[in-house]
Amino acid sequence: YDGFREALNEEEDIFFVPTTLGARRVYGVYFTTKEAHHKVDSLFNSLHFVRIRLEDPPGGTVDNATAELNAQVEAAQAAVAQVGQELEELRQDVLQMAEWVQEGYDCLFMALEKKDREQMQRYVRHDRTIEDMQRNIESQCLSLLTRQTPVARDLRTVSAALKVVTDLERIGNHLSDMAELFGRMGMPELSRYSSAFPEMIRETRALIGKAAQAFVERNMAMGQEAIEADDSIDHLFNQIKEDLVKELKRDGSDADGCVDALMTAKYLEKIGDHGVNIGQWEIFQETGEIDEIRLL
Repeated sequence: YDGFREALNEEEDIFFVPTTLGARRVYGVYFTTKEAHHKVDSLFNSLHFVRIRLEDPPGGTVDNATAELNAQVEAAQAAVAQVGQELEELRQDVLQMAEWVQEGYDCLFMALEKKDREQMQRYVRHDRTIEDMQRNIESQCLSLLTRQTPVARDLRTVSAALKVVTDLERIGNHLSDMAELFGRMGMPELSRYSSAFPEMIRETRALIGKAAQAFVERNMAMGQEAIEADDSIDHLFNQIKEDLVKELKRDGSDADGCVDALMTAKYLEKIGDHGVNIGQWEIFQETGEIDEIRLL
């Protein structure tokens, strides 16, 4: 910005007044002549300045114009407050969906531990509730985008929420698939196939909890921690895979059980991947970047 300001000072047709200097952005107004406005507008557009236009230019006396501008400011502030309220409602709904998914995860493995077939069967219906939540949040996001004109930060929040609920819904799908799988397997003791299963179940649960909390609380550092936690889950998946290969070589009589156990580990790994996505969407929500590539 300093170099840009020095260049502007050398231009006779531009007068720029900074109003707010942030860590990453500069807000301000610029003035130019009628003859040069096309060139100057193009310059500022190329720098991603967002123009705020007055829909109906004020007229009349100074007092009339001032009153009209004040009325427009009040209307704009009311619109901003409305967007803020709807974004808070969206945040609460994403939080509720994330809590519902995490509760389902806990219930699923509690039912497996207790060998509760009835509870396991009920979980399949649990997945339908998650899908309903997803559709409701998607509707809210689309409504916000079509009725309002969110600024860049709010637009990132809405866009990220659309992605996050997709990841949460897919986690729900994987949990539902595991519920059906455990029923077919006869409510197995997973640690019989690999001693790494209990740790993988705990680590995956911790990752999705941390990622969801990071997104809802807008905690970028926590989002990065969730992303990095996936390395441990990948390591545990490889350990389980090696244990299952050894078991098949030693005694192939339970080949079907080993395959089902491997599928369970793969479901857990995929749930971890969706947790990573949620952590990345938190970083996007704050910076507009994914994997250091600027998207918005």
